[in-house]
Amino acid sequence: MSLIADRNDFQYPAKMKIAFTVIFWILLQAGFAFSQSVDSTIKEIQSKHKIIRENYQRYDTVKIAILDESTEGGDGIGYYDGEELKFIEVNWYGETGKRTIEYYFDNGKLMFAFNQDFIYNRPIYWDTDLAKELGDDEVFDSQKTIIEEDRYYFKDDKLFQWLDNDNKAVDLTKINSKVEREIVSHAYEMKAKFKK
Repeated sequence: MSLIADRNDFQYPAKMKIAFTVIFWILLQAGFAFSQSVDSTIKEIQSKHKIIRENYQRYDTVKIAILDESTEGGDGIGYYDGEELKFIEVNWYGETGKRTIEYYFDNGKLMFAFNQDFIYNRPIYWDTDLAKELGDDEVFDSQKTIIEEDRYYFKDDKLFQWLDNDNKAVDLTKINSKVEREIVSHAYEMKAKFKK
């Protein structure tokens, strides 16, 4: 046994270092490419969304009542460009708030959903008399409504980006795919109710 190491004994770690470096750069580039792909897809969706919003007043509309999804009922409006349903606005009303969700479609497929929750400071019927009777010094005030927003981006009915109320990306690896299924399912359920 020699106390002096053979030069070939150190080639394996050097080769491993090169391999790890190459793998690291490949993964880094793949992540960068995915990020660019997500960004370009979001920009494409935002561009289509903007065109729809700029033109929706020219679209034909279909209105429906939605009575079975909230305590105070709801309504919806479907906007058609010719025969193509471009977007749906659904409103649900409640005593303590309102929810609005807009579903945007491109070639019949869900591409974007915009959700707004309006949280009232008090129930809508909370007037001066009721507040006084219940020992409260505050009444319903629409100016004190808090609005929380979420934006959902889809490609082939798959949620690939969710921006929360702070416009920060939600880590989709930490959420259950139930959110995706619920949004997609509801969007197409509503779409089926809007017949021109």
